[in-house]
Amino acid sequence: MKKRDIIKKLRTALKERLKAEEARSSATSVLESSAGNAVREYPKQPRLPESYNKDKLVLLPVNPNWIYAYWDFSRKTRESVQKKAGNVRFVIRLHDVTYVIFNGFNAHRSFEADVDLDWGNYYFQVPNPNADYLCQLGYIENGRFVPLLASNVVRTPPISPSDKKEEIWIKISKGKRYSKTSEGMVEKPVERAVGSSQWPNVGPVVEASGGGAFIWRMVREGRSGGTL
Repeated sequence: MKKRDIIKKLRTALKERLKAEEARSSATSVLESSAGNAVREYPKQPRLPESYNKDKLVLLPVNPNWIYAYWDFSRKTRESVQKKAGNVRFVIRLHDVTYVIFNGFNAHRSFEADVDLDWGNYYFQVPNPNADYLCQLGYIENGRFVPLLASNVVRTPPISPSDKKEEIWIKISKGKRYSKTSEGMVEKPVERAVGSSQWPNVGPVVEASGGGAFIWRMVREGRSGGTL
C-alpha cells in the first residue's frame, strides 16, 4: 500500500470518528434540553386553603397537661364575627366536664383566655390529667358569654401507670381475645424512703371547722379525750 493510500484511509477513518462524536453530542444535548423542559413544565405543588369555610372547633389532647384547639368558620359566621369586631371581646373557654353531661353551666371548672380569631388555634395548659375537657369559642357582650362554636370532648391521658390489674391478650392465630390478672413487675425495685428521725414541723395550727381540726388541736396540745 502506497503512502497516499494510507493517508486517504486515515482521513476517512478520522472523518467517521468525528461524525460519530458529533452524533453523540447532539443526542446528549437533546436529552438535556428535554430534561430541562420537563423540570420547567412540572406543575406547582398545590397550597392548602386558608379556610375550608366550615364551622368547626376541634380539641386534641397533646399530653397529660396540654390540649390543642383549632377552629374554622363558614362565610356566614365569619361575616357575623366581622360585624362584632371592635365592639366585643372574643374569648375561648375550656371546661372540665369529667363525668358530667355538659349543659353550659355545670362544669367542674372553667378557664377563659382572650383570643384573636385569626389565630385559628390555641394551646391550653390544663391542671388535671385523666380528665374530660370541652371547649367553647365565643365573645363577651354586656357581661354575658355568647358561644359561637363548641368542640368535641377529649380526655387527657393519665400521668401515672394504670391501676388496672387486668391484662388483655390476643391469640393472633385464632383471633381470640382473653384477659388475665396481671402479675405486676417481674422485678420490683426498692424505692428510697422520704422521712426524718424528728417529727416534721407542720407549722402553726390553723383554726378550722370540722372534727379533723378539733382532734389535731388536741394532739398538738398533748390532750386526749375529755373537754377543752
